Amino acid sequence: MQVSMISKALSLLSLIGQANQPLTFSELVTQSDLSKSTVHRILGILMDEEMVQCHSRMKCYLLGQRAFDILRQAYGGYDLQSLAVDGMMQLQKDTGHNTSIAVIDGDFAVVLRAFDANKSFGGYNRPGLREPLHVCAAGKALVAHMPPPLFEAKFGNYEFLRRTPQTLTTLDGFRNDLAGVRRRGYATCNREEYEYVFGIAAPIFNFVGEVIAAVNLWNTVDETDMSGLEEHAAKLTTVTQEISRLIGGGAVLRGSW
Repeated sequence: MQVSMISKALSLLSLIGQANQPLTFSELVTQSDLSKSTVHRILGILMDEEMVQCHSRMKCYLLGQRAFDILRQAYGGYDLQSLAVDGMMQLQKDTGHNTSIAVIDGDFAVVLRAFDANKSFGGYNRPGLREPLHVCAAGKALVAHMPPPLFEAKFGNYEFLRRTPQTLTTLDGFRNDLAGVRRRGYATCNREEYEYVFGIAAPIFNFVGEVIAAVNLWNTVDETDMSGLEEHAAKLTTVTQEISRLIGGGAVLRGSW
């Protein structure tokens, strides 16, 4: 079956967008397995539409202004809460635990939307709730993937107030905990926020690999323990990965720090 011109154009556009460094015409021909005439014709169309630009001095090709405009418009138009609702409701139903979605605001994780479990004492999981970043699972998930310079600037003078005997109160202890977040793919709160609450949270990434929100799964000591919550970690990360996918997002691996 002959591959359509649209498919060839999308393939070439993806090749340009995914390249670690700008590609020359010859490199595009080699890596695309398309003929020189086909690559030349497609590049002409993509440049006319401003989806691709040619750097005349370097003689290489990059994504054009219109491609970036489409990304920005799509990302800016998404209602994150609406995209997260189905996954959060299903997560609450499948696990029987409370769920919420939070974003970062200064030194706090702020709940945007929440769904309480059937067995819940109520009040805690309300929208608008603000908790310090270092005491809650959502806060840890929100900051664990920060670039190191940004993390150091934010937490160099941060006050690690003690909420419970389990609260992390030093920068080194916080760093070590966040290394576990990056390794596992989710954060934990082992009675660090309140003595009677366990929680886990996983990040949502945008299209440039930044964490823009976190989904939290939690309950009280009467209903679960840490290991019981972590049994649902795969369900939680499946939800956050799907939300990330819907907004064109994906994690950027930053290594250990």
